Amino acid sequence: IADYLRGVVEVMCKKKMKMDRHQPHVLKYSTDGPAGFHRGVRLHHDKCDFTVNLMMSRKEEYEGGGTYFSDVDETVHLNFGEFIIHPGHLLHSGVDIKKGTRYIMVLFLNAVK
Repeated sequence: IADYLRGVVEVMCKKKMKMDRHQPHVLKYSTDGPAGFHRGVRLHHDKCDFTVNLMMSRKEEYEGGGTYFSDVDETVHLNFGEFIIHPGHLLHSGVDIKKGTRYIMVLFLNAVK
């Protein structure tokens, strides 16, 4: 699936993309872990040309969450199997979940020079 998503970005940008050897990776947000366990991710930008987030959890498995984009003051909520592509330089955060567990697959892609 990572190669398919990379291909989508290549078609969209009309450029070859590469992902490093640590990609893709899966993020787990949970309220069921010990203190300090990830419930979300603070506002940040990624050190890549494009980021792809693929939702791997169904809505009934968690409450809250989403990807917040500060430039437009909007939170995007994905359904299972949906993905979002955004430039890596955009400030964004993983909104805290309030209940359950949420998984997303993340790819960091860079244009081949």
